[in-house]
Amino acid sequence: MPQETAGRRDDESQVPLFGTWPRIYGAVVVSALVVMMLLTLFSGWPF
Repeated sequence: MPQETAGRRDDESQVPLFGTWPRIYGAVVVSALVVMMLLTLFSGWPF
């Protein structure tokens, strides 16, 4: 294993989009809740 990555854990590495894994997990949860809310809102409308 290279010297510069020997002390790093995978979850501490820099992720490209939000910067940290907990932010990505939070964004997934928030987007899932928004989708559920929109489905609930629009499923009551007659088409």
